[in-house]
Amino acid sequence: MSDGIIWYFAYGSNMQSATLRGRRGVAPRSAVPAGLAGWRLVLDKPTIIATGQSVANVVPDATAEVLGVLYEVTAEDWAHLELTEGVGFGNYQTADVSVVPLGASEAIVARTFTSPRRDPALRPSRRYLELVIAGAEEHGLPPEWIAALRAIPAGEESTETEQLWRAVDEALQTRMVAGHAVVIRHATIEEILPLRHRELRPGRPIESAHFDGDDDPGTCHLGVFQAAYGEVLGCASFIPEDWQGEPAYRLRGMATRADVARSGIGSALVRRADVLLPDRLRGGLRWCHARVEAVSFYERHGWRVVSPRFEMPDVGPHHTMVWRRSVE
Repeated sequence: MSDGIIWYFAYGSNMQSATLRGRRGVAPRSAVPAGLAGWRLVLDKPTIIATGQSVANVVPDATAEVLGVLYEVTAEDWAHLELTEGVGFGNYQTADVSVVPLGASEAIVARTFTSPRRDPALRPSRRYLELVIAGAEEHGLPPEWIAALRAIPAGEESTETEQLWRAVDEALQTRMVAGHAVVIRHATIEEILPLRHRELRPGRPIESAHFDGDDDPGTCHLGVFQAAYGEVLGCASFIPEDWQGEPAYRLRGMATRADVARSGIGSALVRRADVLLPDRLRGGLRWCHARVEAVSFYERHGWRVVSPRFEMPDVGPHHTMVWRRSVE
């Protein structure tokens, strides 16, 4: 654990990357199948809200080993995991553990979740167990481990419970950014255009803030919204547009409301794009024309300058910048 990076060992539904990215809102830098010796997997921990069913947990057992996925995450994402897993009110506890990647010999110091809350009368829902199995298969855990997961008894979920979990999923998307409870989500152009116009094209017709590609069905508009009132605080649009012959997304219309500028809204939006943007379909490549005063912001987030300074009429000096997803 260094430079703000934390290794997180997942053994339950968070093994499935779609759950980690979608439900938890966490985009790991890397993922490695691994084993945790001295602990045992149990599926008898009551859920965070009373449903009459259970979820995964690990408990100390010198004779056992738990297989799972070792994720490399940021300190901010780890804090969000602790929040959404209910560490603050005792749903889980954080444990520092030594985990060994499968096929390796050296251990990695990681963090995981454990709980003393157990009820042997409870069973996991079939839906939850399928997520655990899907994560194990996705990361190539051994067939015998997957077979053991499949042998765990499970029950069906009621319609009321499914609806309750949907409400919980919505709540999990809320994050604290600069003192604001916000939701970062896909948006429509109608939702973000007024902010884009006000911050990027002030004094000009609103049509000047409507860009080519905004209405392309492949374009992803993202917005940062106040959780309580739904007011938009920041926005960005990712438009399918090749870069030097490679499939890519072009970032346009990055804007933050003036009264919350330089408060972390823009950084949160750029990081959240790793979760919400399906850019693997376009090679994990993004590019933009960045205002000169914004270059250092993008560089902090892994973008690099690839052009000399140039002028955009009626807008000002810019550089072209590129970001490429690192190979995991």
